[in-house]
Amino acid sequence: MSNSAQHSFDFAPSADMSLGVELELQLIDAETGDLAQRSPQILQAARLPRPLARGAIVPEVSAGMIEISTGVCANACEVATDLESLRSRVSCAAAEHGARISGGGLHPSKHWSEQQIFDSPRYRDLTSLYGEVLKQTTVFGQHIHLGCADVERVPLLMHQLARYVPHFIALSASSPFMEGRDTGFDSTRTYCPNPFPTGPRAPFTNSWHELTEYLSKWLACGVIKSIKDLHWDIRPKPEYGTVEIRVLDSPLSIERAAALASFAQLLGTWLLESQPFIPRDEDYLVYEYNKYQAAKFGLQAIYVDPMTRKQLLLRDHLGNLLSTLARHASAPRDEERLATLRKVVSTIQNDATVLRSLRGRCRSVKEMALLAAGMMETSPKPDDVVRASMPLLTAVPREPLSVSRSQWA
Repeated sequence: MSNSAQHSFDFAPSADMSLGVELELQLIDAETGDLAQRSPQILQAARLPRPLARGAIVPEVSAGMIEISTGVCANACEVATDLESLRSRVSCAAAEHGARISGGGLHPSKHWSEQQIFDSPRYRDLTSLYGEVLKQTTVFGQHIHLGCADVERVPLLMHQLARYVPHFIALSASSPFMEGRDTGFDSTRTYCPNPFPTGPRAPFTNSWHELTEYLSKWLACGVIKSIKDLHWDIRPKPEYGTVEIRVLDSPLSIERAAALASFAQLLGTWLLESQPFIPRDEDYLVYEYNKYQAAKFGLQAIYVDPMTRKQLLLRDHLGNLLSTLARHASAPRDEERLATLRKVVSTIQNDATVLRSLRGRCRSVKEMALLAAGMMETSPKPDDVVRASMPLLTAVPREPLSVSRSQWA
């Protein structure tokens, strides 16, 4: 491996299961409900009053997006504090320019071709490579970083977490609409075109050396220029000393984002301390099937256990997992946040369900987009949103769950 390649993959260890969260937010025109292509102005306004005490506010691929990211956090309470502070700052800056901010994995009505790529050297380079297709990556996600003190545990943790990609997708799903229509998916974002050539998942490797040897070959071939070019569902972030989970839709509220961060931290802690299984390359046999099920059906998905190859309801598997993780809850409000997620699972009402309910009471998709923005700006308790939505849920048509019940050999 060349010196430059080795330097690219140097891992800076961090405290085990420390947390960091990146949240991509929609910029919504306050009058029309469309995506507002105003991130350059809003970024400048957000940075003017005073330096940030913690975290960052940065551009994303298109001008209708802004990303906020926390500092290094010990627990989900710190995540919530950082995100709320950053959210308030961006919301005020957006208001100065006739815009609002919102969660959700996709804007419910805007067409991808109408997006404007943010003007920066990196995005100019990507535009020269991918052209108009790059605009289709105007999707909004929550990325969760889990700290890792021992670089040799990184591949193991990545492959262990891969079993729970469907769980993260189903819990966070918030993109049932695209270009004005209900797609029938809870997370349409999951299957938006991904033009990047490195694929959705990491190769199966058993050590950091083995993983970096694989990546150094890509580097030598010019397939990637750095680890930033890896758009895997779960990837290492060597400069932060973390493993990054990238499959979640942006939730509709800061409190839901904090609950999902708590879930990720407790899951990582359980995997680190209990080592309940050793991952195998064969686990990925059902990876795409499980991922599709979660994106399409959300909490009503079928989940194939990679070890037993038996089918079960994802919500049942999630319920059992949440009970297991509760035994590791020690940080402030961990139990409360897990209880919130248990209620989401038991009532089968994720953010996609909430958006469908909001659509039922709105005259237009754009009006729904403005109501969703209010949820991000004020952070109502998720339970309050669910209760307000419940009378409308039965009126929302859903495609029935219909999947093969055949058993694996």
